[in-house]
Amino acid sequence: SFDFKDETIENRKYFALILSKLSLADYYQGEIFTPPKEKFSAADWLSVIEGSHIGCEGGNPGFLNIELRTMDAYLGGLVRWLSYVGVKSWHSCDGHGKEKPYIAMHNEQHSNITNNLLLRATSISVTIRNSKIMNCQNPKEIVCRETLLDIAEYLYINRDSIKSEVENEVFN
Repeated sequence: SFDFKDETIENRKYFALILSKLSLADYYQGEIFTPPKEKFSAADWLSVIEGSHIGCEGGNPGFLNIELRTMDAYLGGLVRWLSYVGVKSWHSCDGHGKEKPYIAMHNEQHSNITNNLLLRATSISVTIRNSKIMNCQNPKEIVCRETLLDIAEYLYINRDSIKSEVENEVFN
C-alpha cells in the first residue's frame, strides 16, 4: 500500500484522476492506494499521465510546492526527488521523445550536484550541459526518456541519504 496523506490536495486529486482513467479508482481509499494483485501496463500508466498533463514546471520551488499535473511524465519524478533532497530547478521538459530533455537549475551549485547524482544514478554517463540532459559518450543522442524514470527511481530509493549529503554540503 502507498499512503498519500503527505501529498497536496491537488496532487491527490490528480492521482485519483489517473487511477480513474486506468479503471483503478476502487483501489484508492481515502489517502491509501493498494495496487491490485494483477499487474497493469507501465505504458498505459505513462500514456494516461501524458494525456492528463497540463502546463510545465514552474512556480514556487520546493518539494511541497511540486504540482505533479504540470510535470512531464518522464521527468516529473526526477525533478520531484531532486527537489526533495534540496536541489532546486525552475523549469524542465522531458523532450517528448523528439528533443533533448532539460532541467534549468536554480544555480551552478545545484547544477553541479545534479550532475554528480546523474552520474551515480545510471550505467550510462549522463550529465547536464546548458540545461540539456546529455549522454556523455554521444552528446548528439537524445537520452532515452525511460532513463529519466530510472534516475528518478534511484533518487527516490536513496532520497534520505542524498538529502543528508546535500545538507552537509558533501558535493562542494
